[in-house]
Amino acid sequence: MRALVDGFPRVWQHDAIANSDLSIKYWLTSKQNHKIYGENDCVFHDALLSLSGGRPSAEVGYREKYLPDKFYCDNKNLIDIVEKILRLRVYNYSKINSYIYKDQSTLRRFIFKEISYWDHVLKKYKIEIVVHEAMPHTHDSYIIYYLAKMHDIKTMIFHRASDGISMRFFLAESMDDLTPIKSNDSDNGNRHRPKRNSGPPVYSDYGKDNPWNQNVYISDVLKGIAKIIKNPFVFVITFPKKLSILIERFKLALVRFIYKLEYRFLCTDTLPNKKIIYFPLHVRPEDSSYPVGGNFEDIIYCLEYIREKIDNDVIIAIKEHPNQRYLDGNMYFGYYRELMKHKNIILLDQKLTSDEIIDKCNIVMTTNGQTGWECLLKDKPVVLFASAWYTDFPYVFFIDDVDVMSLINGDVHVDREKVDEFYSTYLSSSYPGTTNLVVEHALDISMQDNIASISGAINDKISEWKE
Repeated sequence: MRALVDGFPRVWQHDAIANSDLSIKYWLTSKQNHKIYGENDCVFHDALLSLSGGRPSAEVGYREKYLPDKFYCDNKNLIDIVEKILRLRVYNYSKINSYIYKDQSTLRRFIFKEISYWDHVLKKYKIEIVVHEAMPHTHDSYIIYYLAKMHDIKTMIFHRASDGISMRFFLAESMDDLTPIKSNDSDNGNRHRPKRNSGPPVYSDYGKDNPWNQNVYISDVLKGIAKIIKNPFVFVITFPKKLSILIERFKLALVRFIYKLEYRFLCTDTLPNKKIIYFPLHVRPEDSSYPVGGNFEDIIYCLEYIREKIDNDVIIAIKEHPNQRYLDGNMYFGYYRELMKHKNIILLDQKLTSDEIIDKCNIVMTTNGQTGWECLLKDKPVVLFASAWYTDFPYVFFIDDVDVMSLINGDVHVDREKVDEFYSTYLSSSYPGTTNLVVEHALDISMQDNIASISGAINDKISEWKE
């Protein structure tokens, strides 16, 4: 089937796609030296083109144009979501294409042209399947997903899931159902049970190779100086680029330091002996916070929404994500002070582990974060603002579907046996492995098995559609 593939930039990810039954006609990734490139009719669209709104060489003759204005009027929701994606990621986009942020009209025209271009691509290349490496969360990915649904083109979304021990993924067809659960008829004697480990999930231990790392390491600077001494000619050629990267890293480190300083002055390492909601923050912006989180990517909106549903004496304990970036999204200096203006809010020291906090809180409320799963394994109910991989488990509730105070007051008791029973259903409905390059270090299977699992999942879905 003729496919447009979104993402999968690493060589091992390319292998997974190449080993599937897809016939790739358009690929949002950088072209690398790989066997799949024997398909000469595959068009490659790299990250620089995506950020800039540029077109690949195969589309050099494409004439920029608009769709009929009625389309934009009838699909205002698409335009609003894409605009918000662009504004939340203004730092990354503005480094390449700052002009689009000149004013509201310029940004809207950019969006209109992007929608028109991707509509052209889907039609010209007769795309039958769109495959997303993760939930669509960049402007072009979301436009492609939306238009594919509109044109009745099949979509596959790899939705990562992890029980904290092993990496798994769901293969979804829609952002409205990211965790397609299949019935499990196995008897109780053969059921698997989740491992209840204390401490952070295995994939969160990045070390120095943390993909969100904004620190500058002296050891790296010294290694760079050693390379200069060894080969000064190469240094002269690459100096401008390396200098700009170094300046960028120092800038990010300085900004991070300023925000961390504000946080340190406001946080506490002590939890009061009161009713407590633990509300851990996500990395923002990220695919899980937006567009999946919808309006709840706004943390202040979340807090005010929670406050309307709870008694005045309930404490909301917040802890910032250790990998939070500070030049994108809705972050600004004074942001944490703004959070603290709300009634009975405390910021928790980042040295406190989620394990410690969950033990002392009554419930966890999260947009859709992994901490909710950790809470469930400690026999406490979870309240979500958006879909998580564990959404369908017992004792997981959506914010508007439950009396939050009844959960806080202990009126709902988690039956561990029911959670354990559903775990086998989760295993039978998901696949081992991951498409996520950020957590590949935490794989509990070999890379070859991981590649086979990804391509096998794609082939399973294609076979299902052909039946």
